[in-house]
Amino acid sequence: MLIDFHCHTKATKNGETLSRNIPSPQFFCEQVKNANVKMIAITNHNSFDLEQFNEIQKEAKNEIIIFPGIELDVIGLNKERGHIVFFYDNAKVDVFDKQVKELLGSRSADSFVVEIDEFISFANKLNTGIIMAHYHKRDALDEKSLLKIRDGLDNKFRFFFEPSNYRTLGIMINNNFRVLMGSDIQDWSDYQKQKFASIKLDIDSYDMLFRFIKKDTEVVESILNKLRYEKIPISYSRDSKKEICFYQDVNIIFGEKGSGKTQTLDEVKQYFDGLNNSVSYYSPQKASDHMKEKLSISRDERKSSYYNIDARKSELDFLESWESTKITKFDDYKEHMRTASLNANKAKMQILNITDEEFGEDKSNLEETEKHLKLIKKLRDIIEEIAPSAYLKDAELDNFNDSFDRLRERILQKYKEELANSFGIKLAKHFVNTMKEITDKNTDSKSLPSTTGFALYAKLLFKTNNAANKILSIENESIIDKPEFIGALDNGKKLYRRKKVQGLSSDSKAADGFEQITNLRQIRKALVDIKNHIFDTNLGEYIKEYKNSIACFDDFSIDTMIGVSKYFTLEDGKKYVPSTGEETMIALDEALNEESDVYILDEPEKSLGNSYINDTVVERVNYLAKLKKTIVIVTHNANIAIRTLPYQTILKLYDGDYATYTGNLYSGTLKDLDSGETKDWREESIRILEGGKEAFNERGDIYAQ
Repeated sequence: MLIDFHCHTKATKNGETLSRNIPSPQFFCEQVKNANVKMIAITNHNSFDLEQFNEIQKEAKNEIIIFPGIELDVIGLNKERGHIVFFYDNAKVDVFDKQVKELLGSRSADSFVVEIDEFISFANKLNTGIIMAHYHKRDALDEKSLLKIRDGLDNKFRFFFEPSNYRTLGIMINNNFRVLMGSDIQDWSDYQKQKFASIKLDIDSYDMLFRFIKKDTEVVESILNKLRYEKIPISYSRDSKKEICFYQDVNIIFGEKGSGKTQTLDEVKQYFDGLNNSVSYYSPQKASDHMKEKLSISRDERKSSYYNIDARKSELDFLESWESTKITKFDDYKEHMRTASLNANKAKMQILNITDEEFGEDKSNLEETEKHLKLIKKLRDIIEEIAPSAYLKDAELDNFNDSFDRLRERILQKYKEELANSFGIKLAKHFVNTMKEITDKNTDSKSLPSTTGFALYAKLLFKTNNAANKILSIENESIIDKPEFIGALDNGKKLYRRKKVQGLSSDSKAADGFEQITNLRQIRKALVDIKNHIFDTNLGEYIKEYKNSIACFDDFSIDTMIGVSKYFTLEDGKKYVPSTGEETMIALDEALNEESDVYILDEPEKSLGNSYINDTVVERVNYLAKLKKTIVIVTHNANIAIRTLPYQTILKLYDGDYATYTGNLYSGTLKDLDSGETKDWREESIRILEGGKEAFNERGDIYAQ
């Protein structure tokens, strides 16, 4: 819930901007509601207007919790003038009004000032009032004066520092300062643009707020018990388990090295996995593998069909089954001329003089028609999958089916005709050649050869050359995908992923995504040799070399000759290799932005700078907590462990035996699950997360300097 414990409704002193004046209680309540502020304190300078407060309280109708308050001018030990904000229980507004009037007396807001001792006396009379002292602000008392006020209070826990801005607020929280902050609104037209502090727990009265600030265990537990949580059995010592509440919020696990934090995290993960929750899991050890996975190539991505690249299957099949055609020797013609007149009966057999050319050129469309017949079968399957009955009326559907059936029948009839024609020509040629062989054998002579073989051989060479060229043309295939945004890095850099698809060429390397690049180079060389020696008499030797080179692949296809690679770039398009920290950054960012019910993070701070932890990780974790997600984090980082304001803190220790403590910053204690022994949450946080009290104080001294 958003809070504002330093808010003005009036310009009470000279020099204050008139835009601090609210036009009406209704306006005030509308602005506060629209800003989603649920709890607010009215703290005008040296003034409290009971009548205005009651009017605002009435208008709020219990939708906003409003506290009476005042901002007082106080004289410090060095006679410096500073401001102290004080607010009180709204159920005792009359008591507050009486004490304020006694303090102010007849002095005006401009002339009023109070000494430190007098302020302490006033505050102790209202000993449940909460004090916010300006700290490192323009109107702040010095350090000694502030500490004198704090030490003079009957209840020191109700003293808070109010820093100058939200960055300072974060630093002070990290260093265990007690801090509160308000808007100190100057212009009510800008109220909804303000940044507001928040209290995570659902507090509904001043009494509960005061007891909560006092870290009243009963109040804290009663609030936490209203939240949703899972009770998970956790190993708290070597052989024992107890159930621990993990809230739909931030749950922190911290402790010494080797104390069993990872085991606890694993038990939590196994539990939520067993519930079939969607779990987003992050471990820095897996960040590098996660990034490598982004550059992996799937089986489908290695297929030519994935990119609509011609598979060149007919050309590859042709070369793989290549055989030379038979060329008729010139001696066969000489023998025919010599023996042509030796057998008068043979000379009368005109069939023996028929050559293949006399059957004419085979202009059959058999292959094309056969292809159409296969396509019509596929088309039928596609049509059935579409289910045209869902789109066409009965009459339209009948017409459609009739037309489709006619088309299929005509293709089938054409195929039968082409098949008969082609088979008839082949049968006739075979008959003539068989008759010649029988006659030659029985007459010891030589018939006229049916063909010279030159035409077939020329066609073979032409087809071989085209096949080699077509396969080699794969080098002209090149595709580079558009950059795909992966994530933001430090300093405004953006990381992208690109994919390059490149056909095999003389310059190809394994890094381009080719597998067995050495063998592929041999295949390409063989293809180039075939192309360059297409008219050589020893062409068959180069074909054999090609067949041997593809034999090392189980299933050689054009897919093998396509290299697919992925790489990272920045906005300039140049290849970029992310550092370990950047890999961690991307992997963690994706884990935190995944749509899940549960987020389990193992030391998310590793390899990351504190600025990124503060500005990105903590902010995102807090956002997920507002969405009622369960976040469980093992961490050694104080920013994560404290600034996320976790509902559950689990401390793991090892001193010869394992020990597990649970508690939270709201109660301020950590309790041993076994013995019931308690530890101070603050002291343990400083010892483990800050490196100990001495180191913590030393840093504080350095920052102060």
